[in-house]
Amino acid sequence: MAQSANTPNTTANANNVVVNPQSTTATTPKGGKALVRVVETRDMWAVVFDHTATLLAKAINGVAVTSEDIDGFAFGKKVSRNEETKELEVAAKRSLASKDQPNIHGYLYSLFAAFSSKKAIKHSKGTALETLDLEEVAKSVALGLWPKFNWSKNVGGAEPKQAKSLIAAVIAKL
Repeated sequence: MAQSANTPNTTANANNVVVNPQSTTATTPKGGKALVRVVETRDMWAVVFDHTATLLAKAINGVAVTSEDIDGFAFGKKVSRNEETKELEVAAKRSLASKDQPNIHGYLYSLFAAFSSKKAIKHSKGTALETLDLEEVAKSVALGLWPKFNWSKNVGGAEPKQAKSLIAAVIAKL
């Protein structure tokens, strides 16, 4: 009589032949494409937050933001730790494709949305940012980085994140 196993991780004997219940396609998703490991770290997101605050402060001070300022973000770069100094250093020779960092641009867009939100306007009252049109400042930064930037498409649908802390960081950098 043939024996069978109920668990997917065991092998079973069926008619004196060893049968492995796992198929080779069990780990491959539909369509035959292998899973891609996302390479985004908290350090990269912190770099994006800090650099966005720096660029917003730069724009408020009247300094033009150019496309060379993109280099300050963690886009396309792996961040490694220097064991001796414990400081972050960006290893430019190890670059990443945008599919490896699918959420980091969306995070930047959500920061732009947060800077131009009602919550940011509320937290800017009584500060140096109170008289400014925060949305225009954020738009000038985005258009300085990418001249063909579509504000309504990219930032219009983004969920505002970290408005209060972004306002505080920009004020600290002024």
